[in-house]
Amino acid sequence: ALPRLADGEPITRVALDLGYDSVPAFITMFKRMLGTSPRGYMRGARDTSEGTRQTAGPVRSENVAR
Repeated sequence: ALPRLADGEPITRVALDLGYDSVPAFITMFKRMLGTSPRGYMRGARDTSEGTRQTAGPVRSENVAR
């Protein structure tokens, strides 16, 4: 889902293609997993492509404090 959202694909299409029955269910899962909404992720991905710092994205396990 992340590459598709970063490319600007509509959230509805991504959610339904991944088998979610509703967009709100996809958004809820997305927020739980990444701490941001799909739209927030898309903004961060767009900002990164424009040369600014990414504001949302996946957390790599080696960057998580233990």
